[in-house]
Amino acid sequence: MSNDIFEVWQPISTSYEPPLNLIQITHYPNVEMIIDTNDNQQFKLSYSFHEVLAIRVTPEASRVDLSIPTQNAIQKYLGGSEKGPLTNFLFFKSNKSSFIDWYDTLPTLGSTDIHLEHHIYLMDQIIEIISENEPTVIQIR
Repeated sequence: MSNDIFEVWQPISTSYEPPLNLIQITHYPNVEMIIDTNDNQQFKLSYSFHEVLAIRVTPEASRVDLSIPTQNAIQKYLGGSEKGPLTNFLFFKSNKSSFIDWYDTLPTLGSTDIHLEHHIYLMDQIIEIISENEPTVIQIR
């Protein structure tokens, strides 16, 4: 049973048309993702290398375990009503997730020592990042 509790998160303040496609991800010297939208916009999300503690990349179809926490977050965000397509919600974050629980089992500083957030990006692949801070977002086009 998953203990994941997510919330809807909008790191990209510009309106865009889903779906999103991951164009590129790099992990050194900073963790950066370039994301392309359906309406031909492109964004770069950048994390300082030292703020990122773990990254997980998985195929979208393999993560059915995320469906309940993301649906719960969307319902909470919408106040229990279903306004608009649920596919418009592509970003989530959490302070309580199985990914953070896993990180806490490692022999390093855990989530009780520093503030950690689990960021979830739903695209053609699912990108999950445990970080101390939110990314910087720059619109490329």
